[in-house]
Amino acid sequence: MPDFSDFLEDNDFWASLRKKLKKNNQKIWDTVWSTGGEAAYTLGSKRVAKQLGISWEDVPFRGKEYYISHGRTLCEQLTDTDLGQIRDLLEKNWGLGEKAFAGDAEASQLASPARLKLIYRNEIHESNEYAGLHQALDAEVETHSWMTMGDERMCSICEELEQENQNVPIEKPFSNGEMIAKGHVVGCRCRTLYNDTSPYQNSIRGRKVAPFEF
Repeated sequence: MPDFSDFLEDNDFWASLRKKLKKNNQKIWDTVWSTGGEAAYTLGSKRVAKQLGISWEDVPFRGKEYYISHGRTLCEQLTDTDLGQIRDLLEKNWGLGEKAFAGDAEASQLASPARLKLIYRNEIHESNEYAGLHQALDAEVETHSWMTMGDERMCSICEELEQENQNVPIEKPFSNGEMIAKGHVVGCRCRTLYNDTSPYQNSIRGRKVAPFEF
């Protein structure tokens, strides 16, 4: 049996596997977009336009641009993660046979319905938030602010990020490096507000904003 390190140097195998995984992840993104992503993007555009007191139809709709550019980035990220997991599974089960590998693969995130659910939830929320960002940028808004939901599910990380990020110049990211209010890779419910110039205690804590339901 060939050594595992020799197998890792089989560039044709890994290139072919990357191509197949990327194609599969593109299908996942296409499904997310067609079953909720595009609708979430439209809602995000309308939500921020209403907040700014403008007509969302007067600002270019960037949905197709987001679908292409973000989809390309997402597919690369998912594919890199998948390749890393497959490499780890192959190394762990090297010499143990196909059944051992298949069993571990089935139990991993690679074939988990929970993984697909997390991807869907995260991408629906991000589509909504990035639509608002593009709407605000095209409307030449000057600042953006972080807002949590302020309920019992709010975590200390997002609460701190909200306090740190009020009236930040819109061309600059928040203190965690994100352009939108996103405190966690998945499951964040925070929102981005634009051109909010009122005092923090009065404008943020007292504001009632319905969370975006997945």
